[in-house]
Amino acid sequence: MVSQSNIQRIAWLDMLRGFAMACVIIAHPINIPSDIEMWIYSFHMPLFFMISGATFRYNKYDSFAQCCRDQAKRLLIPYAVMYVVCVPFWILNRRILEGSDTSPWNLIIGFLTANESLGTMSNGALWFLPALFLTSVTYWLLTYLHEHGKVNIAGSIAVCFLLGLFLTTCIDAAFPWHIQCIPMITVFYFMGHAGMTAIRDHQATLASIGDSAVAALCVALLAAGTWAAFDNGKISVHSNSYGTLALALIGIVGISGGLTLMFMRLPVIKPLDFIGKQSIIFLGYHVPVMRFFEFCPVTADFSEHNSLWLSMACIVILFPIAYLIDRFAPFLAGKIRRRR
Repeated sequence: MVSQSNIQRIAWLDMLRGFAMACVIIAHPINIPSDIEMWIYSFHMPLFFMISGATFRYNKYDSFAQCCRDQAKRLLIPYAVMYVVCVPFWILNRRILEGSDTSPWNLIIGFLTANESLGTMSNGALWFLPALFLTSVTYWLLTYLHEHGKVNIAGSIAVCFLLGLFLTTCIDAAFPWHIQCIPMITVFYFMGHAGMTAIRDHQATLASIGDSAVAALCVALLAAGTWAAFDNGKISVHSNSYGTLALALIGIVGISGGLTLMFMRLPVIKPLDFIGKQSIIFLGYHVPVMRFFEFCPVTADFSEHNSLWLSMACIVILFPIAYLIDRFAPFLAGKIRRRR
């Protein structure tokens, strides 16, 4: 979700990120229809981690400490800033409009743990940023060890998968920063990095494949992934819950792969491109906007029975908000304005 500004942007990757972010917003109304929720949850968070893995560059950092510092600047500072900015909106939405008696002091626990199972978060969607931080530095360290002959990256990912399988099936507990989820998330991150490497290495071959063949493959992948998703039921990455893991992986790979091939061939869709480039702002502020409509007496009834329209309204409202923040107040997204 969070792109690196000092590398050349890839238009289709931004659109894919924008589509995934739109899916997040569509999936977050309280009364979302179960079928839509099940389909979106079957791929959207793994896809985000794959996209982050696709932009991974080992040679960008000279040391593990440098990697940690840079990733903290890119992920943990935005997490802290947007969390604090969302606190007044949480008070308005939850304490005033909803009438919740949850103590605001629980927000401190939620901030420190980044896990709504352990505390109250001002914006639950922000869990992604600390989890991505842990995944990014873990993958860099594994790559470092691989490059220096200490471990084999394929073997390391296999160990992550087995550890993730153990944690998802045998450990039913929540941990700060979703630490129990990181081994399986690292597998998704690796899939994105390996997939992008394969795309770059075989660009000419991919370009030579006709649009009809690509379209047929996209349909087949999406169909297989959707079948597996509905046969398996809802999964949840942040809860480390995958149901039948084989079906979950078919759903993740099928839908994510089909969407990737589709967006690689599509022309630039400017709204999705914009959402993809400003995804951290959409991530950080869509929940307060959505909850306001859901709890405000004037719009609560409409929001309860029209979740899709509610999501679309939130996306439209966030366009000018994202533009204004990026243009005039990047600090609200934890960014430092770059000199032009």
